[in-house]
Amino acid sequence: MKKQFLSAALAALMLAGSASAVSARTYDDVKADDRAAAQISMLSDIGVIKGTTDTEFSPDEKVSREQMAALLFRLMLGRDDAGRENTTRFCDLYEPYYNGAISWANASGYIRGTTDKTFEPKGGITKQDAMTMLVRALGHENAGMNAGYPWSYINQAVRLGLDRNLEDVRYTDTLTRAQTAVILANALTADMLVTRTAQNGGVITEAGTVIEEVFGYRMTEAVLEATGSYAMAGDPVVKTGYVCMRTEDGGRMTVDASGTGIEDPDAHLGETYRLIVKNENGRDSVLSAVPATVRESFDTAEIDRGKIKIGGNEYVLVEEYSDLYATNDNELKLYAYGSDGRLAQVKSVDELKPLLGFYRIDLLRSAAEGPARTALLMPLSLGLLEVKEDGSVNLADGAKDYRLIDPENAENGDYVLYYRNDAAKQLIIADVCEVVAGTVSRITGGSVRIDGETYALGNPTAGISADSIADKLPLGKTAVAVVDRGAVVEVAAGVVSYADSRYLTALSDAFLVYQDGSFGYVMTVWLDGREQNISVKDGSAKNGVVYRYIESNGIYTLIPAEEKDGFIVSGRRAFVQKDGNLDELAVVIGSAKNTSLVQVGRNTFALKAGDAEFLATAGISGNVTFIVEADSVAAVGADGAWNEKHGAAIGEIRIQDGAKITAVFDNEVGSVEKLKYLSVANGSFETYDPYASAVRILALNGRVYEDGRTLAEYTAYDFASSGIVAVLSKEAELEIGADYRMGSDGLVTDAKAAATEKGFVTGYTSGTVSVGGTVYAIGAELKTLRITDENKAENVKITDLYMKHVEFVAVNGEMKLMIEAGEATFRAEASKDAIAIIPDFDLADLADAKITLTGLEKDGEAVSAEGMKAQIAGDRILVTPADKLEAGDYTLTFTLNSKNGSADFTVTAASEEQQDEEQPGEENGEEAPAPDSGEANEGTEENG
Repeated sequence: MKKQFLSAALAALMLAGSASAVSARTYDDVKADDRAAAQISMLSDIGVIKGTTDTEFSPDEKVSREQMAALLFRLMLGRDDAGRENTTRFCDLYEPYYNGAISWANASGYIRGTTDKTFEPKGGITKQDAMTMLVRALGHENAGMNAGYPWSYINQAVRLGLDRNLEDVRYTDTLTRAQTAVILANALTADMLVTRTAQNGGVITEAGTVIEEVFGYRMTEAVLEATGSYAMAGDPVVKTGYVCMRTEDGGRMTVDASGTGIEDPDAHLGETYRLIVKNENGRDSVLSAVPATVRESFDTAEIDRGKIKIGGNEYVLVEEYSDLYATNDNELKLYAYGSDGRLAQVKSVDELKPLLGFYRIDLLRSAAEGPARTALLMPLSLGLLEVKEDGSVNLADGAKDYRLIDPENAENGDYVLYYRNDAAKQLIIADVCEVVAGTVSRITGGSVRIDGETYALGNPTAGISADSIADKLPLGKTAVAVVDRGAVVEVAAGVVSYADSRYLTALSDAFLVYQDGSFGYVMTVWLDGREQNISVKDGSAKNGVVYRYIESNGIYTLIPAEEKDGFIVSGRRAFVQKDGNLDELAVVIGSAKNTSLVQVGRNTFALKAGDAEFLATAGISGNVTFIVEADSVAAVGADGAWNEKHGAAIGEIRIQDGAKITAVFDNEVGSVEKLKYLSVANGSFETYDPYASAVRILALNGRVYEDGRTLAEYTAYDFASSGIVAVLSKEAELEIGADYRMGSDGLVTDAKAAATEKGFVTGYTSGTVSVGGTVYAIGAELKTLRITDENKAENVKITDLYMKHVEFVAVNGEMKLMIEAGEATFRAEASKDAIAIIPDFDLADLADAKITLTGLEKDGEAVSAEGMKAQIAGDRILVTPADKLEAGDYTLTFTLNSKNGSADFTVTAASEEQQDEEQPGEENGEEAPAPDSGEANEGTEENG
């Protein structure tokens, strides 16, 4: 098994101790976590690029052709004195500042005109134009490339790495200032062909870099050899927050880890970085570090004839390389983690053999191709994970006060492989073992067959013999086996309980951000009925994909659907789980074509693929029929807006051609499954009436005998006919006042319908009505009703429902039905000095709320309300009397937006010495001063 890790992007490296750092230039409009922040800072430090003002960079402004000429001049010459003379034939150069740079770039052959006499200085620079100019400037143009423009230049630019971190920008897009900074920074360290005159007078071409040849910096490679928790080859660990880098000349530099851009230094131990260094006054300053290592992780290695085979390559273990490039027999330096975090070199296969029990081995190679030069081996132990309520972990003999690393990868009850660092008090979960449950049908001396699959027995190198495992396996009975690399290494006491699967839909790619002192990945998703941003473990998540997720401490681990042999893979850690207590199925349609989702019965639906390609879990072929329950979820998106419905309310869904569909089901007995999660990107819920087959139970009338059955008779309100009717049901205990669905046999079922929503009418016009602050269009057949105490339906006007509670049905923003549900009520909180009236609806939803006091009674008798003042304050009405109120029971009457209301309150007696109670309402705090209203100074165009 192999996992590949790519190093982080170019980042500024701030050094402490033996090396100093170039002061980092910053701008107010460039945040530390912006994608181009490091490149902008570095290029500003060496004078290649400038801000539009002293404090602003304007990263989103487009770059013009004349500005690109100035940038190229500074990059290739390291100067800013191009002059103002126009020596070209271009007659459209109007800004003298750029004339010298344009003349130089044109004479050098780097930038050409749009015609013989025009340059179009204000025209934008596209990505392919910038690539072309830099390929020419770096000396990689040849005579035949112009005929293949732009792809001949694009291909060469990609080989040089000029598009690194700009892969998502189209070649025809005009570059922003931030994007231009990225491509210029890439050019600093790309191979540049330099022509020199040899001692014999001949001309030779050598490879160099702009940063070396133009700016006088040197480039050196350095290996990250020590952190605050780990150290290689006997090096000491360093102070927490720092790392130790060993350069190729054997020197060491102590590096402030927070400035390296390395998110987790412990995870990058042994990796190589290309440092850009300049020596001034005998002291090195480091400008930046470019990662130069690809890391691959394996859990298998073989020893054969004195060599070790990892990932398809054979290596010879050596103490020192026999030549600079270690080309002889794929020489490999191998280091093994000790229990104290120190890594000791393993110099022979004899030293290696005892370590190959449970382990993980990382190969570090300087390029994606070719053999590795360095490897790190982490010995592991097997354990059953349990994280207790106090945060302690049961692994490693109950080690106390140890920090669990990567706990989101594992759950309580998992069998895990872990590494223990006693010095740093860390427990690293390296892998989660597969758990299989099934009938043991055959046991031999070295293998076992469980449900038709054959596994090896034990791991002798780790001290687990085949016989010890065989003794635990019950032949002919069910067993739960823990499997590592195809071998049963433990037999569990019982069936392992799985956590229920949870799913979300990605609405963006994952992207890197800097927050709370470290880098991490975030993305936008549709989850729990709303669009939200979450933190995810890595940057692999893609827009439009449905993931199963595991959440731990606010970090989401995302598991995508995986295809193997034409089916969606299922298993303990897969997109859909299988065996144990859960058994799930999935369907994925990448691009719908004549695809439909229709209702075929009560709570029963059919997903028909039509002419679309249909990828599914084994056991599903063609179409799938499923039922929905209350916890079934359907999320549907269209034009960037998503909506979600649950249970029977999902209904039919209109699916557009080209839509992506993912459906996950609980595997039920037979051919009908139960829906867990459905995601349709580019579709819509059908505009059916959700109340058309529902009734509201008003009263139980008694029993009737019909067609040989005893049924309950109810008085009900029929949402379809808007009338009071008598209905029958097999259920004799339906809830009075609740809504239920009608069955296909004409009887009321026991399935609650939730046909209406509740709200408070806050306004209306001739064509709209506002409920709870939301505006709905008035449908052509809108019914507005009141159900009387005698169970009769009366028609009322919208004006009769104003400022009353209602139950309503609205479909796609159009009001279909409104039923009066009660008058507004008010409660009051009072002292001698003030009264707070609190309504049972949200005052903020009531447009232009106006309050007028109309009367006051004390102990049933009218008293003067003269001088009392009332005002709206947040969620309440504050009333201030002219004089302090005496003890007694009061009733205050008022009008709120022309509607009458009243509130009762009591004022209790208090001694004169008792301090007055605090006036109810908002705290008396000063408002924050308003921001300056003056306009910000307009940024000037980059001054070259």
